[in-house]
Amino acid sequence: MNCKNITAIFLLLLIGFGSGFFYKSYLVDEEIKVIKKDNIQKNKKNIIIKKKSQQKIIKKYNTNLKQKTIEPIEIEKKHPVKAQFDEFKELLFEGSYEPALDIYANFMGSNTAIKYQNFLFNHTKNLIQKDNEEAYLLIKTFLEVSYDNVYGMYLLSKIEQQKKNYLESIKILYDLKESYLDDKTNELIERELQIVNNIYARQLLNSKNRNKLISFLEILENNNDETYSYEIEKEIKKIDEEIRLSKDYNIKIKLKRYHSNFIVQILLNGHKKVNLILDTGATITSLNKSIAKEIQYKTIKENINTNTAAGLAKAKLVQINKISLGNTYLNDFKVTISKIDISKKFDGLLGMNFLKKFKFYIDQENAILYLNRKL
Repeated sequence: MNCKNITAIFLLLLIGFGSGFFYKSYLVDEEIKVIKKDNIQKNKKNIIIKKKSQQKIIKKYNTNLKQKTIEPIEIEKKHPVKAQFDEFKELLFEGSYEPALDIYANFMGSNTAIKYQNFLFNHTKNLIQKDNEEAYLLIKTFLEVSYDNVYGMYLLSKIEQQKKNYLESIKILYDLKESYLDDKTNELIERELQIVNNIYARQLLNSKNRNKLISFLEILENNNDETYSYEIEKEIKKIDEEIRLSKDYNIKIKLKRYHSNFIVQILLNGHKKVNLILDTGATITSLNKSIAKEIQYKTIKENINTNTAAGLAKAKLVQINKISLGNTYLNDFKVTISKIDISKKFDGLLGMNFLKKFKFYIDQENAILYLNRKL
């Protein structure tokens, strides 16, 4: 092979290698362009996604702000029962009982009503403790809606007690006993009845009001309660006896008890007050010597024997101008004067020479002397 051929072959190889290199470079440049284009598109997508994400965050933030602004309205819509209960409480505190109970009436018969009742009862008890007259108005308004509520009726009886309307309280409690009660409530009613019955019975027995005693006795009998029946019946009989005696005797003198005796106050000669023991065993009225020094009298006989509850005694028989007892009196009245060994609490004895001038009766139980002047 000659030199020319070798040179030609070398040139062809060189041209081929150069063409291959440049073609490869072209391909690489094209690939780079494609990659760059893809990256640009990806970046655009990321920017769009990022913008959308930012827009969502901004929208969510704005929504939260908006929700915060209207939060009270949304809570009210979500919790209407709680809002009504709050309004119910506010109305009670204001004393607006009818609108408050209008709200309560919407829940009657449901478990929610118990919540309203408990609050109302506690509020009523607080008013009772403060002796606030609003307690009566509140519980009466409540019972117009729930007329058969046992605890409401019980609270009404407590208010009537506080107002000293004991009979009304007793009637309410006896009515409640007719209801179906659980053991705990029945025990509460029984205990309250014992308390108020005792208070009212003692009040009536002290007042001696016959009509009220009879009304109370009828209530006790109608409810088969004999706790105070015997005492009340006995008191009514006493009152009836007093009424009879008042008709039979026109003078009524209250006596003072002294051990087993009775003391009566007498007026001598229109000015001297003395305390004498009522002595139906003495034939004549007797005065202590110390009293004789303070009154005027006329001596009838110096030494006589007198009968007294203590036995025979020596005395001086005298006559005083006047002896008075209550609104009645006797003139030229004979008494004896002697040294009587008696307590300083009385000044002598009022004997039969005074009492026999009258139709008389001594009510020992009530310490009363009844007199009616004999004609």
